[in-house]
Order: sequence, then C-alpha cells, then structure tokens
Amino acid sequence: MGNSYCYKCYSKLFVLDPVYETSKILMVNKAKNQEGNVINYQDVILNQKLVVEYAEISKSRSVLDKVIDDLELNMEYEELRKNITVSPVKDTEIMKIKVEDKNPNIAKKIANKIPQVFTQELIRITKADSI
Repeated sequence: MGNSYCYKCYSKLFVLDPVYETSKILMVNKAKNQEGNVINYQDVILNQKLVVEYAEISKSRSVLDKVIDDLELNMEYEELRKNITVSPVKDTEIMKIKVEDKNPNIAKKIANKIPQVFTQELIRITKADSI
C-alpha cells in the first residue's frame, strides 16, 4: 500500500496538462507621411517607441475585457492577462503577442482577436490610424 501511495504522489507531481502557445506579430508604422511615402530615420525611431506603448495598450483591461466578451470566454481579465505576453522585438517596429492556453483553439482565437480589438481601441484612444 505504501508503494501505491508513492506512485500516486509521483504521478500527481510530474504529470502536467499540455499548454499550447500561439503568437501574432504586428508592425507599427505611420499611416501617412507628410513628405510622400519616404520613411525617414525619425519615423522609425518614433515607431519603435510607439511599440512599447502599444504593447501596454494591447494588454489593457479595455482591450482584454472586450476580447473576453467577444469570444464569450469563461475567464476574468486577470486570468487572461497572465496567459498573454506582449513584447517589442528589439530594434524593430514589431510587437509580438504570445498567447498560452490549455486549449489550442482558444489560444488561436485569442491571438487573432487581440490585434482586432487593440486596433479599434487604439483608434478610439488616439483618433489615429497608424497601425
């Protein structure tokens, strides 16, 4: 009986549910350049700085609560936020949104929905169209 108990403890300690990961990449750029379509160095630097701000907006309560509502997810904001990582790709105008979930279909739906809601929210906040 002692061996059976130890086996159950061992099983509980080392058997993990799979967690699936998916990601989306967004590129930030200016919608229109006043001097034509030529992008200059200042535009690139500005966009790199915007990526950091946009990463925070994409994890905001207003964005994630709408994702939860739109996808009818059975989770709260805090739970969803801990399963999402948004980070700028170093020295680029790109931000990466990574989503983890035990269900691969849910992870994919969330990863697809965040950029949609984020873009709507960003336009609402800034009245700009720079994504």
